[in-house]
Amino acid sequence: MIAQHSSKNDAWMTPVWLIEAARDVLGTIDLDPASTAEANLRVKATYLYGAPQNNDLVERDHHGIAQIWGSPEYPQNVWCNPPGGKTGPAPKDPSRTALFWDHLLEERTRGHINHALFLLFNIEGLRTCRHATSFPFCIFDKRIAFDNPDGSSNRSPTHANALIYVPGHADCSDVFAETFQSHGSICGPWK
Repeated sequence: MIAQHSSKNDAWMTPVWLIEAARDVLGTIDLDPASTAEANLRVKATYLYGAPQNNDLVERDHHGIAQIWGSPEYPQNVWCNPPGGKTGPAPKDPSRTALFWDHLLEERTRGHINHALFLLFNIEGLRTCRHATSFPFCIFDKRIAFDNPDGSSNRSPTHANALIYVPGHADCSDVFAETFQSHGSICGPWK
């Protein structure tokens, strides 16, 4: 097994250029529900739901998914670079990415999301995350070189990546398309 694909090592951080582009779409990043204190030094989310004192992946994931991500009165701008891998060794065990995606859709239905960006480490997520292609998304022209936990760039990305824009109270689909069209192909519905 390649270490970077193992659920034991999912601490790949989003490159700064991508976080800056995300801010161009979202404005501020209110919430990062799948993060660490170290990653938040670059994301600069107001709130993060990773368990920074505990590196146990299952506990960190549960913490992020068990939380309410906003309220109708205070809907959140959400950035989510979810953990990869599966929740267990069985073939039918759900992917951790899909669990975060499902929770995002639930929070959107509850009116807790202003709008969100959801990063897929692998474009396979467009198939496994239900209704993912019902939203505007970008398939990047170049594979994203995620950063190592020490901040150095991973120079050999192995997967094509995608970014999904999920409108909630706000719909900046046109800003998403304009911001990311120079980085890849924009697909799905947008205004």
